[in-house]
Amino acid sequence: MKGEDPTRTIHLFVARKMGLRKGDRDGQSVAELAHSLVADDSDPELRADYALAVEVAWLNVAFWCLVGMFVCGVPARELLGESALVVVASVWMGAGFFAVAGAVEAMWRYYYYVPQARQRARRFGVASDLFASSMRRTLPSNRSLPAQVVVGLLAFVITLATL
Repeated sequence: MKGEDPTRTIHLFVARKMGLRKGDRDGQSVAELAHSLVADDSDPELRADYALAVEVAWLNVAFWCLVGMFVCGVPARELLGESALVVVASVWMGAGFFAVAGAVEAMWRYYYYVPQARQRARRFGVASDLFASSMRRTLPSNRSLPAQVVVGLLAFVITLATL
């Protein structure tokens, strides 16, 4: 398989830390699923399962950032005042939007490239270069990190400026 190793991405790290398991693959962990991707790069369904697991993991992180904003923000406001609430909320908001951007990356790959790979497998066969190109694009990669950081920083700055 050409391209980035799916077992060495921030997306897999997040999915592992969230402890996600794929029920439709006999309770297979996300890490095991990623290792299956390395062994078999001709199955779009494996890629779909992986992209969906990564998407759910990032959305879980975003949810817990929202919870953290309230759990840390309310005591900060009570102890240190309104300014502390603004800073705490801004930090958690930036982290949450960083996670949402990661989920969007996985969604894009799940809803655009996985169907494209299925279509190219039917039309051209799994040995074609077009199919291989689509299959490489189905995996969320670390190349999304700069965009995620920008989104997180923008959310931080906008929240800090408006609260």
